Amino acid sequence: MNRYLIVVGTWLWRYLPVRRIRQGVWYSFLWWMRGKRKIETIDGITYDLDLSEMIDVCIYVRRFEKDVADFIDATCKKGFVVLDIGANIGAHCLRFARLANKEGAVYAFEPTDYAYAKLQKNIALNNFGNIQSYRVALANQNLTQQNISYRSSWKSDGSHPETCSVVDFVRLDDWADKNLIERLDIIKIDVDGNEFSVMDGSRRLIGKFKSLVIAEVGAWHFEDPKCNPWSILAEIGYRFWDLQSNQEYSSLEEMRAVLPRKDEEMGFSINIVAKTGNSPWGLE
Repeated sequence: MNRYLIVVGTWLWRYLPVRRIRQGVWYSFLWWMRGKRKIETIDGITYDLDLSEMIDVCIYVRRFEKDVADFIDATCKKGFVVLDIGANIGAHCLRFARLANKEGAVYAFEPTDYAYAKLQKNIALNNFGNIQSYRVALANQNLTQQNISYRSSWKSDGSHPETCSVVDFVRLDDWADKNLIERLDIIKIDVDGNEFSVMDGSRRLIGKFKSLVIAEVGAWHFEDPKCNPWSILAEIGYRFWDLQSNQEYSSLEEMRAVLPRKDEEMGFSINIVAKTGNSPWGLE
């Protein structure tokens, strides 16, 4: 019965012509699901879901970052080596793992105590055998036992409790040397505004492999031109495509133009794919 209601509710939310009614259906659904927990298998992946959390609810109704999920399905192949930077509860890293199979490898980085614990549960529910997870914060310097207050919980009632964690900061270049990384096909990065620090600490790795990059982009990345993570990719020769429209951005300025002038609440973002050379996988 629950699955039938979810299918009907999702259809109503997507296709009702009046936005206010669609929002009403969605908010009613969130209220109805709040407080429930589910062990659910979706697209061949099993999750432990807290349906008071927005990420978990969106996974449950098959709508979490669907453009990213569809692109992963279209591009990730058996044997691929993938970095998931900002893995949260594992929605994308588990998808990568299923597709890469045991011939491949997925390295998942999640620094927050809350999300990392959920990530570990979800990895344990699946028998992929090719995921290695790290509770560290990737950065442009190596530091031990640093206090962080990165957000990892988005409650469906609109609240977002502040939580603190203590983790090591690690340069990705140094991590890759230590772990003898000899192949890298895809980097997925979504670290809520800390992308420059991650990219700055991985210039050698990115320049060596020039792997495909899937990323969230927001206005906050353009506030200081000296700290724009996408400038690092552009300098190496990367080109950028919008995952919704499949259209290429001719420049970083064109990408900036589709974003709000200011977005202090980080309420609007786009998902992009970046690659050197010709268009990846027929995006043009």
